[in-house]
Amino acid sequence: MTKERVIVFGAGKLFAERRNLIEKYGEIEGILDNKACELSIPSIETYLPEELVHLPKVPIIIMSDYLVPMVLQVSRIIGEDECSKRVKIGRICYPVEEEENVLANAALQIIVESGNVYCVLEDGQRVLLDEKSHYMKDIYRVVSQKRDVLLNALIAAKVRPIDAFFGRKRGEPIDRYYIEKFLDEHKEFIRGRCLEIAEDTYTKKFGGNRVTDSVMLHVEGWGDNVIKGNLETGDGIVAETYDSMIITQTLMCIYNVEAAVRNIFVGLKKGGSALVTVSGISQIARYDDDNWGMFHSFYMSGLKKLFYPVFGEENVEIIHYGNVKTAMAFLYGAVREEVRDEDFNISDMDYPVIYGIHAIRR
Repeated sequence: MTKERVIVFGAGKLFAERRNLIEKYGEIEGILDNKACELSIPSIETYLPEELVHLPKVPIIIMSDYLVPMVLQVSRIIGEDECSKRVKIGRICYPVEEEENVLANAALQIIVESGNVYCVLEDGQRVLLDEKSHYMKDIYRVVSQKRDVLLNALIAAKVRPIDAFFGRKRGEPIDRYYIEKFLDEHKEFIRGRCLEIAEDTYTKKFGGNRVTDSVMLHVEGWGDNVIKGNLETGDGIVAETYDSMIITQTLMCIYNVEAAVRNIFVGLKKGGSALVTVSGISQIARYDDDNWGMFHSFYMSGLKKLFYPVFGEENVEIIHYGNVKTAMAFLYGAVREEVRDEDFNISDMDYPVIYGIHAIRR
């Protein structure tokens, strides 16, 4: 691989942090610094900026947060046209990846005209870098705002959601879409005598003729075919009674979740399945919190600690649903119908809206 010859302007902390990355992909002809006379950098010659006119006409990589003043200094020495052709930004984004090609990422073009410094975006648009945009972090913010429509909308958004009730009155809540997706993917396990929390909506929707007996568990015990019981205390749970359990969005409202998971296990027959969903990234469900409390949101590591010791790791499947876009939409109160279908095809483990847990008692 032929390395690109470059001159580096700036021998401070930024250069020290990234020298190895520059040298991996480029050959440093020399370093410009206003304190060149005081520097001693092994194997690299240092020069005052004024000496630039005597150096090879290769790209100049600015390695300092003080970008605009340094670009203007170079332009005064070699002229605005040549400066615009040769100057590049060392890196505008933090942090630096281990294997990042600094030179390849220094492609953001800098233009100097009539004493003004502009950054040229990928679409050709120019952004003026004024006295308030000296720092590279400020330039990154300017560039990202120009490029990212979603970020622009987020900055302009109100600080309160469009719907504080998960969008229920406006359409299908995003978390409910994921919950039903999980249940539909595992509907073959909804069978025999099935227990569902508070109601039997999902038993009817996904159980079909596989369900022979439908039972509901509720802390107040109201309604027909309802057992008054409590997953946390075990009240109403008879050992080895159910072929399947549907427990959606319930564990968040139980303080002692370890006890609840043990009682789910106890209530299942051998070979029986529990289909459980819990929230990851979510707002507080105000009704639930006011009535019985919301104590938890969950993440993969915690769910493994909860379910593996009780059911055995080999008997537990944990699936994450959601990504940064659907998570933001969910928090803002947007609904399923307002988000593109393809946005639901990506599940990012770092942005879980919902987890689905399929646990089998062996």
